[in-house]
Amino acid sequence: KDNFLNYFKNKDKVLLLKNNTTTINENIIIPNGYTVKVLPGQNIILKNNSFILSYSNFVIGEKGNNKKAHVAGIKDNFGGGIFINSKKPSLFFNTEFSFLNGIVEKKSEINFLDSFRIYGSVNFFDGNVEMENVNFNNIYSEDALNIISSKYKLNNLDFVNIKSDAIDIDFGSGSISNSSFEEIGNDAIDFSGSRSSINNINFVNIGDKSVSIGEFSELEIYNLDIFNSFIGLAIKDGSKVKLSKSLIKNGKYGIALYQKKNEYNKKNEIFINDVELIDVEKDYLTNEYSVINNKQKLNINIIENNKIIKALYENS
Repeated sequence: KDNFLNYFKNKDKVLLLKNNTTTINENIIIPNGYTVKVLPGQNIILKNNSFILSYSNFVIGEKGNNKKAHVAGIKDNFGGGIFINSKKPSLFFNTEFSFLNGIVEKKSEINFLDSFRIYGSVNFFDGNVEMENVNFNNIYSEDALNIISSKYKLNNLDFVNIKSDAIDIDFGSGSISNSSFEEIGNDAIDFSGSRSSINNINFVNIGDKSVSIGEFSELEIYNLDIFNSFIGLAIKDGSKVKLSKSLIKNGKYGIALYQKKNEYNKKNEIFINDVELIDVEKDYLTNEYSVINNKQKLNINIIENNKIIKALYENS
């Protein structure tokens, strides 16, 4: 209880780091009613999979100040991460997250996060988040960034060497722009039940899907550059997408439309304008229910929905 005060000083309900580089080696809970502020150039070092659960919003770095703040573990002693559940906006500028594992429960702390199921190293629930000039690297949790039931504005983000998913957004709304993803083990961006726009995004060496869109999501997508992704875009479970001015190159499948979860619709829709596919084994793969709208003639493979998952992954 109140162990967060070992690391932060309270100044008029603003929590400031006691030291410019503050090492945290235990799980801490920050209660509601504060703003946690990390100044440009300051560092939070998380050791021994330590994790911060905060009911107060975070403000890290300053817009226009290029001094980078860090929330990180170290190469031979990973940290856990942070989970923020606050209605007040959380703001991150010129920040780097690295060497994080996500939540690792210990037997002695089995009830630490019993109200939540946490998959990410950096997590937001039921709030509002803005990030600009933020880097994620060497992240080994299921998601690097997990946004749930929140509004978001993500600009100029860079993800490198992410073991599983880079961004996972569930039931959120917002935008992702001017960002890059490289060496991602699973999906680069995964949307479920979300409304979003994404534009000016580069993807390189993506293990599964560059953009996964499911559970009645609706997306407007502009200017993607996808290189060496197993699947460029997957549109699933009643989702709708507008895709324009984009390139998909050197992949297994360009765009796939199908039903994955039985409780959702089999029909998906994509509206395509000025999209080029180069050196992709199969350009378009779709079930018999989905719709691909495009003025050009396309090389489309239609497969029964109950066979499409096997078709996608049988030779992967």
